[in-house]
Amino acid sequence: MDVSGDDIGGNLSPVQLSDCHSGPVDQHWSWNGSALTTLGKCMDIEGNGYSNGDKTMLWDCTGGGNPEWVPQSNGSMLHPRSGRCLDSPWQATANGTQLQIWDGNRLLGADVP
Repeated sequence: MDVSGDDIGGNLSPVQLSDCHSGPVDQHWSWNGSALTTLGKCMDIEGNGYSNGDKTMLWDCTGGGNPEWVPQSNGSMLHPRSGRCLDSPWQATANGTQLQIWDGNRLLGADVP
């Protein structure tokens, strides 16, 4: 995962797919027990959305439940407030594809048994 804008990462910056590189700070994510973070911000859902197809973005880590993500035993990341998983639209793999939330046991667009 990567943040649009190369290491700038302001609020509303899209979270997207990108080739892996060791240098970009915005590709170094951590999970603090409840949120996925990079650049001092949390991965969140645009407009506090809970619907299939709502896009991911960076936002200030406010401690609320919307930026919460929970790793699942099948490898997916669940957004508990929406009940949906982190997903890549239409199983896209192209750089710049903005991630979203979607129903089901999906990990970045791939169905997980």
